[in-house]
Amino acid sequence: MAQLKKITFDSTYSFTKFSTKYTTIGDEYTPKIKGLLPKNQEQSDKCYIYMMGSGQNIDIEAYYEYFLEDMASNNFCAAAVEYPESSFIEYVQADVVWKTESIFNPDFPTSAIHQIEKASEGACQCDHIVVHGFSQGGHIATLAANYNPNVDGVLLFSGQCQIGPIDRCNLLQKTQTLIPEDKIRNIFAQDDGILGCGIGDIIARSALHQNKLVTGQNC
Repeated sequence: MAQLKKITFDSTYSFTKFSTKYTTIGDEYTPKIKGLLPKNQEQSDKCYIYMMGSGQNIDIEAYYEYFLEDMASNNFCAAAVEYPESSFIEYVQADVVWKTESIFNPDFPTSAIHQIEKASEGACQCDHIVVHGFSQGGHIATLAANYNPNVDGVLLFSGQCQIGPIDRCNLLQKTQTLIPEDKIRNIFAQDDGILGCGIGDIIARSALHQNKLVTGQNC
């Protein structure tokens, strides 16, 4: 199903915005995408994709706009991509693979990647992709290269793999992901009270141990 797209230019703002939607595999949801064209207004073959954490709303949060602006200033087509069933309660049974494929799989014609290219009206071609995710968005980012060979780098914010008894470490550990070890990094709090440590100590692995599992780094 074709999705509405919109490009807007504001003379008081240094960037050109675009917005669109994509359709998840199974046609069940149409999450939102908000992005910026490269600041120099030239065509770019580089895309930066940011995915927020559980429960965050693309229409309410503003912090991600700084990420988009920075990457658009460096000639990236930069976009924040929502994903369905994002609340913490829904996270318990979240199908992270389905969410990842719906965003990144180039063989799926209404994936977020294809919709970003269409919405840019020729300005963006996602031949080289940098993926950035926070918390649950980090889980999706970790798997992105498994479904799109154009993913060149992954940055995680609190992108570990276990919250108490909710354990996805077998899915997200480095031995199961295709992004090279030198192309994935995680920024996290060693005493993270959710993704390791805190009240989950009895069951969960420490945040540091989870980081080693996900990135393959011996830090």
